[in-house]
Amino acid sequence: MTDDEKLLDIAIDYYIRKKTQAEIAAAYKVSHVQIGNYLKEAQRKGIVTISVNLPVSKDETDNLNELFKTIFHIKNIVLVQGSDNSDKALERVAEKAASYMLETLPNNVSSIGIGWGKTMHDVTLVKNRGERKSNWVYYPACLLEADGDNPYFDTVRLTRNLAQNWGGKVDGAFIDRLLIERKFPDRRIALKENGAWRSLHVLVAGLGCATSRFPSQREGMFTSEVFKEINTKNIVGDILHNYYDIDGNLYTIAGNEILIPVDDIARVPWVVAVACGFTKVESIIGGLRTGLIDTLVTDIQTAHHVIDYLK
Repeated sequence: MTDDEKLLDIAIDYYIRKKTQAEIAAAYKVSHVQIGNYLKEAQRKGIVTISVNLPVSKDETDNLNELFKTIFHIKNIVLVQGSDNSDKALERVAEKAASYMLETLPNNVSSIGIGWGKTMHDVTLVKNRGERKSNWVYYPACLLEADGDNPYFDTVRLTRNLAQNWGGKVDGAFIDRLLIERKFPDRRIALKENGAWRSLHVLVAGLGCATSRFPSQREGMFTSEVFKEINTKNIVGDILHNYYDIDGNLYTIAGNEILIPVDDIARVPWVVAVACGFTKVESIIGGLRTGLIDTLVTDIQTAHHVIDYLK
């Protein structure tokens, strides 16, 4: 390992994985003072850059909140200062989504559903800095087919991340039923009648981009017939594989996936959507127009892009 590779690994441990300097020092068998020196050296070499962003002003957030409520009839929009770096912006939005839920939801709210994808993966890795949510129970909103070692689509792992980082537990019996359903498709009616998805208090999910933006990635998820059908609908995004156009018209494509039905999404008292970036502007607009979303968590730059798009 070169010196720069070592500095990069230490910087990732500290700034991304949120390890303490003492934890990193123990792994490298050096003092925590030496780790501090390594981090300073990483900054000097440009491996780490630190920026300071002004907080979002109350007047600005109040104005955007009122605009989004008026235009989209949602309950709330949660804003965070964004970044020119898309990865950094997503990191901030994921952290804000997690902290907002942890601070807003009482401990006795017991049933929380979680979607999938990179955004949700990042949300589940945010550690709870306050009271552990001992009464929370987590449910995957879908059981996706195994995708190698890709953690973004391992929905069982995502629920376990939440239990570990926030407190509470995963409903193991429900996951067992999902696994049985995957193995024995004829039992799917029994699962739908189980009611676990129908009793969710909260559902948090990301918003997918239009198929036209990432055709090769999306095409691999469907048969050619289904992919062709989606492309005839002028789809701008999806929420939990329920696709929609810019006006919010929903197109649920029947397939072999085991996922929460759109009718059950509509029953959830509080649906939180998390999305940011210029490529998600149409996805956000169409998603909010479906009427399924109660709260949007995004960055302030994306919120302005949404309003500008509508002018």
